[in-house]
Amino acid sequence: MTQWGVLAHVDTDVSPSRSIDDAIRLARLAEELGFESFWVAQHRFGDQGGVVPSPLVLLAAIARETTTIAIGTASIAAGFEDPRRLLEDAAIVDALSGGRLQLGLGSGSSPTASQVWGIDHDTRHDRYWNAVDAVLHGATSGLGSQEVRRAVVPETTGLAERLWVTTGSEAGIDHTARRGLGLVAGRRNVDERGVGFEDARVAGLIARYRDASGDSGRVALSRPCVVAPDDARVEQLRALEQQARSAAGRPYDPRASVVGTAESFIAMFSDDPGLPLADHVLIHTRPLALPYQVQVAGLELFADAVRPHVS
Repeated sequence: MTQWGVLAHVDTDVSPSRSIDDAIRLARLAEELGFESFWVAQHRFGDQGGVVPSPLVLLAAIARETTTIAIGTASIAAGFEDPRRLLEDAAIVDALSGGRLQLGLGSGSSPTASQVWGIDHDTRHDRYWNAVDAVLHGATSGLGSQEVRRAVVPETTGLAERLWVTTGSEAGIDHTARRGLGLVAGRRNVDERGVGFEDARVAGLIARYRDASGDSGRVALSRPCVVAPDDARVEQLRALEQQARSAAGRPYDPRASVVGTAESFIAMFSDDPGLPLADHVLIHTRPLALPYQVQVAGLELFADAVRPHVS
């Protein structure tokens, strides 16, 4: 049976501190509503309105405010991190949560971050896979050189089986499957060919991963989803969505809207070619930065009216 999670980008039009606190409350709510996981995205320098450059720090707080829900990063740009420090921080969060951490890593798409770090942006994929390999090796064999090998403290027992990679390319899929890592996949850009074309493309990548991984594969499918109670509320939120896309310089296409009624999302998920291939589906509200109470209402509607029909 598909497991459902919530992906929080922690963006805001209020204040960063308020949005971070709201994210903690949202994680508690997700657990209460029966979602199996809660993931936090990384955004540096306010990119896309995000206010969490250090998702593991936020997850440490969430670990102490929840008891059963899995907590994850989707994802940390590993090429900008010292993999030894990254693994040590992850080990702390895993210990605080009682082994609930799902560690998702990505290559990092921000040229600004590369410039600030003084790194050639065009070489980010090589840096990224080197960092992934170092984290994977450290989680299984310890840190250091062959001459001086030390176990990670606290222990990271089982964390290697809870490592994920965010990718949307065939090369990334092949790298992920070869290393035995979980795959986090989602839509990139929806063009004039529509949502169906993009979802079919992603489903093809997931099928490629499944063929290479066999029974050991793990897939988390990311999907934007803002559930509104009726058509009037849908129109209100779609007006906000159009404003958000315009402000970001992105075209608005109602066919790719993240807002809909429960019935529309039941139909969408039922027709989604990627969903039958996924173990987990992570719902999120991008590109909308929604007030906390609107997010609460959407999650409650999803849990009550959508999930029972598409799980």
